[in-house]
Amino acid sequence: MDVYFQKRKDILDNKTFSGSKLFFLFFLLISVLCFAQGPELKIGLATSQRVATFKAEKGFNVFDGRNRTYIADKTLNVRKTGRTYQINSRSFGGNDGIIIEPAGDEFLIEFKDFRYRGKFLLSNTSNVFHVINLVSTEHYLYGVIANEMLRTAPLEALKTLSIVARTYALKNIGRHSADGFDLCNTTHCQVYRGYNTECDEIRNAVDLTRGIAIYYEEQLISAYHHSACGGGTANNENVWSGSPIPYLRGRWCNFCEESPRASWELDLKMNELTQKLKGLDVGKIKRISTHKQDEFGRVSEVRVTGEKTEKIMGANQFRLLIGAMKMWNTMFELRGYGGNSSKINDKVETIGGLLKTDRKDFIKNIILETEEKRNEIFYEGYKIQGSGSGHGVGLCQWGSIGLARKGLTFREIIPFYYAGVELKKKY
Repeated sequence: MDVYFQKRKDILDNKTFSGSKLFFLFFLLISVLCFAQGPELKIGLATSQRVATFKAEKGFNVFDGRNRTYIADKTLNVRKTGRTYQINSRSFGGNDGIIIEPAGDEFLIEFKDFRYRGKFLLSNTSNVFHVINLVSTEHYLYGVIANEMLRTAPLEALKTLSIVARTYALKNIGRHSADGFDLCNTTHCQVYRGYNTECDEIRNAVDLTRGIAIYYEEQLISAYHHSACGGGTANNENVWSGSPIPYLRGRWCNFCEESPRASWELDLKMNELTQKLKGLDVGKIKRISTHKQDEFGRVSEVRVTGEKTEKIMGANQFRLLIGAMKMWNTMFELRGYGGNSSKINDKVETIGGLLKTDRKDFIKNIILETEEKRNEIFYEGYKIQGSGSGHGVGLCQWGSIGLARKGLTFREIIPFYYAGVELKKKY
């Protein structure tokens, strides 16, 4: 049982308290616990629903803005008809939506096979509704961390991610305000699966860092994080459009070698490339090449040459068009194969073998691009060999695991990935 509800039950079961003293202690307990758990967040779990099913062991309280109604049924079947909600044969108005909370000392509601702490808001949107979990910041983190990092990770790495994820959530309150909630439950914000993914290790890490957030010049930072950088994190402006952010500077990181995506390979046929990149309107793809790399070897721009024209695009945009679950990172190399390319590839490799420089691969790419333009080279496809997973900006999660295993604490790991920041208690 959740500590809040257990303490509330213990107080209510103690018959020696007077009514006024009971009320005072109850109010004080709620105030202290709510404050300690941080702001209440609105997490969007599903949008544009016409029907939904919820489960709770001891029934529900349904609040429509005017009245709170107890429903003893363990299952609620909700259907939206115009502005009216039909719930287990009862009708509720709820011009601003309705709130569903678990009855008694129960503290979980099940929705689509996942259980969640807090309450649910069903918000009105024309003839449909959004399903929104109302949950405290700390309880939200309980349901986030295991979806972003292994629960078996070192405690300092779990504490690091707890602080980063808390900062990200607090900074992005209202990100989905157009839909009536703060954050979604996907990788667009942070993956959130509620109570099902909680465990003692994660609750401990969150509790030990309660209320701590990351600041730069007295403001909460945009605490971007990703799975594994593959050798170096990225400057924010090299991944997304916008001005450089002082604390989101790339840096060498060779601590994420245990990541399951430490190395990967993707085979792309030319017809698949043409289909994936058809929005560029360059015609049938003839070739692709890395146009620009940062100082860590991460590709920041890709040149796409088609039968109609040639365009340069951001490497992360290229990655997303190919598929983020196939092309895991922008730390990659391109190798064309097939077609009439074998002779030119052999020539480039021969020249490359004569070079005595650490920039050998970079120079080979320049030679290859020159030869491609000079001759009518065409390929059957490309082998893309890469390392790491995610956009590469901010915290490298597997890197934080590696640093924690070397004995670093969260107070040392966080400034490594976010330059010039400080940690403060937000609540």
